[in-house]
Amino acid sequence: MKKLLIGLYGIVQGIIGTLWNMLALAFILHPGSGPGTKDWDEERMFIPVGYAMLVIWLIVMFFSFYKLRENKTDIIFLITWLVSTVICIVVITV
Repeated sequence: MKKLLIGLYGIVQGIIGTLWNMLALAFILHPGSGPGTKDWDEERMFIPVGYAMLVIWLIVMFFSFYKLRENKTDIIFLITWLVSTVICIVVITV
């Protein structure tokens, strides 16, 4: 039961983490906008929000690996996280 829940946590973390990071990158990179455009003054205030989102994601991932390392179940989390991340990226790009 414990391994199933850890695997489920890895899947949820992979999907939500991937979507969270894509949103953060959209805030940072502003597709379709750049310095000198009309909307740049409004959109550049989202750049620090994107960096904060990436830092929050890194903290959550570090905490997850740290807590699961104590139980020697980090490999289950890692495998399910990688698989769900790849599937999420493939589904979004197709």
